[in-house]
This record gives sequence, structure tokens and C-alpha cells, in this order.
Amino acid sequence: MTKEKAKNPPFREDLKLSFRALKVLYRLDPRYFWIQVFNSVGDSLRYYVNSILAALIIDGVVAGADPKKLGLYAVLVVFLNLGMNVMVQYTAARRYIRKSMWPKFITRFFHGYSEKMDYWRFEDPETRKLWNRIQKHNENMAGVSNMAGFLHTLVHAILGVSTALAVMIACFLAKPTKEVHGIVRLINSPWMLVIFFLFAAFIMLAKAKNATKWNAYYKLWENYWGTEYRRMEIMETYVTDNKRAMDRKIYAMDGIVKRENDTVIASSAATAKKSSRIYFSNQMIGTLLTFLVSAVPYVIVGIKALSGAFGIGMVVLYVGTLKRFGEETGSFGIVFGKLRANRTALIDQFTYMDIKQDMYHGTLSVEKRSDRNYHVEFRGVSFKYPGSDTYVLKNINIKFRIGERLALVGMNGSGKTTFIKLMCRLYDPTEGEILLNGIDIRKYDYDEYMQIFSIVFQDFKLFAFSLAENVATSKEYDAERVKKCLEEVGFGERLETLPKGIETCLYRSYDTDGVEISGGEAQKIALARALYKNAPFIILDEPTAALDPIAEAEIYSKFNEIVGDKTAIYISHRLSSCRFCDKILVLDHGEIIQFGTHDELVADESGKYHELWQAQAQYYTEKTA
Repeated sequence: MTKEKAKNPPFREDLKLSFRALKVLYRLDPRYFWIQVFNSVGDSLRYYVNSILAALIIDGVVAGADPKKLGLYAVLVVFLNLGMNVMVQYTAARRYIRKSMWPKFITRFFHGYSEKMDYWRFEDPETRKLWNRIQKHNENMAGVSNMAGFLHTLVHAILGVSTALAVMIACFLAKPTKEVHGIVRLINSPWMLVIFFLFAAFIMLAKAKNATKWNAYYKLWENYWGTEYRRMEIMETYVTDNKRAMDRKIYAMDGIVKRENDTVIASSAATAKKSSRIYFSNQMIGTLLTFLVSAVPYVIVGIKALSGAFGIGMVVLYVGTLKRFGEETGSFGIVFGKLRANRTALIDQFTYMDIKQDMYHGTLSVEKRSDRNYHVEFRGVSFKYPGSDTYVLKNINIKFRIGERLALVGMNGSGKTTFIKLMCRLYDPTEGEILLNGIDIRKYDYDEYMQIFSIVFQDFKLFAFSLAENVATSKEYDAERVKKCLEEVGFGERLETLPKGIETCLYRSYDTDGVEISGGEAQKIALARALYKNAPFIILDEPTAALDPIAEAEIYSKFNEIVGDKTAIYISHRLSSCRFCDKILVLDHGEIIQFGTHDELVADESGKYHELWQAQAQYYTEKTA
């Protein structure tokens, strides 16, 4: 493929992308699809019905036609106009309503692909970049979102051109009643139809070329919204955010903030100036083409009328039709230009939709055991993240005993969280296997396997729903069980103060009567959520990292009491949570370097655990002794 072709791919590729997008549009919202079509049909036909009947009435009046016949034409004009106006206005109103909702529809559509995507794909930086671009396309009504407007313009153009052709043939084949010579003879000859088609083709190509030039304009503003405007927003937060106000005042940072703000404003002004030049140039070209489309029909029809080819009524019809034909062929040019301009957004969106789901989803059912007799074993497991040559975990071999309390400790980057991601099958091992009751976990039904785990991550999130819905993660829930879980994690006293109890909405994002909760309260709700799921494995991945060591030890100690017969795994940089665990696994650079009880590992003065314990013991030894 040549460089030129790489830069400007064949137009058929744009058509292929666009028709796939139309299929997505229809599948996503068929009502919106047909609203666009009917609105275009009504708007296009309304013009020609009015023009043809008006021409017949004018010629009839001039020729002294039967008043009854003229009256019939008048009645047709009134009632056809009424019917088509109703259809056009109704579909226009529906179109406006659906258009306002469309960005949400298309975003939700792509959320569906995100929900089905393998976690490792979703976590990949390139996938995140692609998703961010798709969000920007949706905000700018580009890609699939743009196809609704494209469909409306295309249907309008097709109907307009095909209807105009029938009228134009009659116009150009109308014979003069006077003797004509020279240019007048040429205009009255059938060859003029060919010449006008060539003229229309020129207009179409010129408008298509001009439409593609708008790409530079849109690209300029796309970059602006993606970089410069974002920088302006950041600068605004630096000035208005009360959390930054103290540092700004104490360290006299107003000067540097103002300087950066001035830089951003100057850059934005340069963008606006450059875009205005592109806008003016493109608008002038468009104005010139519109002038040609308007002027040429008057010359042609005027000369034919003066040569006696038709009467004054037909002059009105033919001038309007020729002008309309030029405009609609120009619309084709605009459509072609929009197709090329829309190409980048569609490629991004279809690339996202076509991401392969490589993770094998097994078919074996996970046995539902009332005795919670589940055994998990890591057998020779090593792992490196996709695209990386560095092993995060190396030759991990360990088996969990039912009801055991296991702590994972180690420095940052030692592989603790990766260990959990593998066990929960967010990733598959690069080497080795993980077994559940002696069977490779890849053979189990993925959704069923996920149900045996409750996890509270360090960066857990709560939602602006009711407290009960946050705990139960569902609209349907057992109210008494929700309350019990909240009381067990120490949220009982706070619950009694809430105006609507467990029906109280968290935060005020959607409900002005919602309540704001502290970080510690949020952590308790997250723990209650893990309890409510009632899974045989509970995993706490540093959810209390924001608390001081003593508060963390108290929460873990209380949580350990209510875990019951579940297998619990605790991950922490701090070791206050380890004293009550049955076993402690120490990871370092992805390898298990120690494994044993708290007392055994502390006694090993040459070991990593002893080193970490001595470094942290001052914070909580007295409190937890």
C-alpha cells in the first residue's frame, strides 16, 4: 500500500464503515432510525407537491382553466400540506427528543461491550486510551452518533434528486415555440440535460472536497477540548478548590497559577484565531457554490421560457426544481465529506466493539456446598502482565485450608494484589494452574466461580444509591439481613441517625436528602457489602489503608470475629492485621520467601517479616498487646 493510499483510504472503506454504523443505529434504536427516514421523506415530498400543484394552478389561471379543476388543485394543496406538515412536525419533534437522549443511548451501548470485556483487556492502558477517545467522540456526536444526521441527509438527498430528475427531464425536453439560435438553441436542446448533470456533478465533488476541508476545523477543536480546555478546567480548580487554597496561600502560588492560566488562555486564543481562518475560507467556498446552484437554474429556465417552451407556472416549478437538484447533489457531496470526517471515530468505536474476549469461560458448575468445603491451590503459578516481559509472580505454590485466616504481606510491588486477581480469575496465570477442589478454575463457569468470592479492594467504591442497595448490590434485598450486616461491622449507631434508615441515599448526587459519609463509615459499608454476599471466601485488599494502624487493627479484629467459617484473606502493608491470622504468607519480588504463623515469623530475626514487624511495632504494640 502506498503512502498516499494509507493517508487517503478508498471511499468504499468509508461506505463500509458507515453502513455498519447504520446497522448499529437500527439495532440500538429502530424507532430513531425510522423517525429520521419519515422526517426526510415528508420534508422532501412536501416541497415538490407544493411546487407542482402551485405550477398547475398558476398555469390554469393564466389559461382560464375550469374553476372546478383549479378548486380541486387548491383543495389538494391544502390537505396534502396539512397531512405532510403534521407528519414532518411530529417526526421532527420525536427526532429532537430522541436526539437529546442519543448520547446516553450510545454510551450505554458501549458500556455493554465494556461489561463483557475480559478484565485484563479493560485494564490495559491502550484499551483505556481507546475508551477515552470513544467518550470524546460521543460527546462530539461523532461516529455512530453522527449516523442519524447522515441518514437524514442521505434519504433527503436521494428523494430530492430522484424526484427532481423526473421534473427536470420534462423541463429540458420542452420544445420552444419560437425560432432559436446560438446559445439559446443549445439551452433548448436535449444536450443541455447532459451539461446540467455535469454541472451538478461538479457541484457535488466541490462540496465533497469542501466538506473534507472541515476536518481540519473539527480536528483543531477536538484537540482543544482534549487538551487546552482540560488545562483551563484544571487551572480553575486550582483557584476555586478550597482544599488547595491553603497551600496556594501559604506558599504564595498565585503567581505560578496565574502564569499557567495566562499560557492556556493565550494558546486557546491562538486556536480560536486559526479556526476562524479555516471557518471563513470554507464558508466562502460554500457560499460561492450555493450562488452557482441558485443562479444557473434562473438563466436556463428564463431563456427557455422566453423561447416559449412553457408558461409562467412551469417557470416557478422548474426554477425551484433545478435549484433543488443542485442543492441535493451538493448534499451528496456533504454526505461524502462527512463520511470521511467520521472515519476516525467509527474506526475507534468498531475497534472497541471487535476486541476479542480471549479468556476461556468454562462450563462446569461450581458445586454449592453447605459445608463451604472449598479448597484453593496455587500450583507452580507464575505471571507477567500482557505486553510485559517481567514476572510479577514466580512459581507460587500454596493451598488454603477451609476456614483459614491467611495474611499476605510484603512491600509495594511484591505481587499481593496480583495474587488476588489471579485467584479471582481477573487474569489467568502465565504458567502453572490454580485449582478449586482439585479442578483447574478455568474449567468452571466464570460467573458461578466469581460468586464464591467477596472482595473489598483498597480503592472500593460506593454509589449514590440507598444504603441498602449499596450493601445488597441489588434493588431487591433482605432488609433485616442488611441491618444485621451493618450492625456487625459497627455501623449500627450511625444507622440509627439516618433519616430514612437503610433507605437513606448515600451522597447528594441524585437525592438532595442524601447523606455524606466519612471515610471510616464508607469502609464499614464496604465490609457489610462483603458480608451480605455470604461468599465462602472473603478477601480484604487493604481497604483500611487510610486509617491509622490502631484503628485498622480494631476493624480487622472485629471483622475476624464475624467472618465465621469463611476462608478470609487479608492483604496489608501493616502487620497489625496479621496477629490473629492462622498463617502469614510473605511475598517479595513476586516470590514466597516466608510462610508460617505470626509467632514463628517474628521469631526468625533474619527474616523479612521480623524486619517489617520491628519497623512498625511502635505504632500498635502497646495497643494490641
